[in-house]
Amino acid sequence: MLDSSYLTGKKSSDESSYFKPGHLAIVNLRDPFTNSSLFIALFEIIVGLFVERHMETGKVLLLYEVHK
Repeated sequence: MLDSSYLTGKKSSDESSYFKPGHLAIVNLRDPFTNSSLFIALFEIIVGLFVERHMETGKVLLLYEVHK
């Protein structure tokens, strides 16, 4: 999510722009300087945004190695 705004130069504070039908949002929280409390907070925010976003189509949430 942050990488896309960095690469395109476009800043968006609207999370709905990240969760659209037919789009893939990849969030990489691997960072050696992130402690477990920050990791959990970021994870909960991202999952909450995803779950709250209403779409007419189905949604898939894939979690890979979710541990810190």
